[in-house]
Amino acid sequence: MTESSIEIFQGSNDNDAKILLDYIILFSSKNKKRRFLEYSVKSSNTDKLVLGEKAKTWIRLSNVRESRLSYFLEDEEGIFELEHFEISIEGLAECLKCLFYQQNEVNKQTFDKKIKQLIRNIR
Repeated sequence: MTESSIEIFQGSNDNDAKILLDYIILFSSKNKKRRFLEYSVKSSNTDKLVLGEKAKTWIRLSNVRESRLSYFLEDEEGIFELEHFEISIEGLAECLKCLFYQQNEVNKQTFDKKIKQLIRNIR
């Protein structure tokens, strides 16, 4: 396991991360609107960075930058790619970390559990 990998891949091997990464690549390529690990985001009334009560965040392949992962935000103003990552196990780990901190729906334990459940379902 590489040092930059986040906790969800600890205790497993790079194969779990590769399974998830390959799945995201395959289904993002087939469907440009497909969302993975979608969560709610609370409106940030004070700084107006996230507008509306139905804001969401998720990951998928970037629509803007070729061969990049991205985590997205959708709020009242539209859909935005927030950051881009290399398509690698390390890039996936960083993207997942950013997704976790962007969302307000679940705690870390539940977030990790959902990712592990998705990997089991993919197999």
